[in-house]
Amino acid sequence: MKYQMSSGAFILAILLSINICSGQEKEERDTIFLKKPNAEGHSVYIDKNWKESPYFAALTSLDYTNTDKAYLVDIKALQKYKRAERQPIDLGKLPHNWIRLHMYKGKFYLYSPSNGSPRRIALNDSTMIVNEMERTVSLINNVKQTGKYVYSVNVTNFKGQSYTFQIHLIDPAQGIAVFEDIFEKGWYSLMVTAEQAHRFPLVINYTPIHMEPEFVFDTPDLKELLNNEQ
Repeated sequence: MKYQMSSGAFILAILLSINICSGQEKEERDTIFLKKPNAEGHSVYIDKNWKESPYFAALTSLDYTNTDKAYLVDIKALQKYKRAERQPIDLGKLPHNWIRLHMYKGKFYLYSPSNGSPRRIALNDSTMIVNEMERTVSLINNVKQTGKYVYSVNVTNFKGQSYTFQIHLIDPAQGIAVFEDIFEKGWYSLMVTAEQAHRFPLVINYTPIHMEPEFVFDTPDLKELLNNEQ
């Protein structure tokens, strides 16, 4: 016996279908695209619910423990540069975990890149771990507070080269800082603490098929910003 849908059930099914399609269309209209989807589905957009997003969870996960085998391998390679009398480093009130912050049209954003490797920096009582295209681990030799909101950090990298960089907390309440000379002299990076990252919307470079060019944010003059802060 063939089942025949009643006229009422048929109308209800049509209405449900219309509502679902309308909801999907509204969701797309409400989404703020910085680059609209192309034929392959690639797009760049501001995630409205970034705090519950798996992209945000991955971005803010920076904890390293002795169960991380790759981290242990990096630590072992650095032992030849370690001083025998070395004691655990006291970071004081300096936040430990940092994520790169971007600016676009006068606003701050987090960014989940196409390559899946955002800049993140973790500090603990012995090492600095930098994650980007590659992960590098350096020994922390000392940390000094040189101003109310300024810290000086001396590290030794995997090549045995020692250098010093500064962390300027330009907005402590929101966890925003400028890292000065972080990779080499004259290299500045705008960062935010992992604890305060939820304050800033997340831009996602969604690439379902293959890697795409990264979104180009504004380039603030961080050196000038620090000069104005002094």
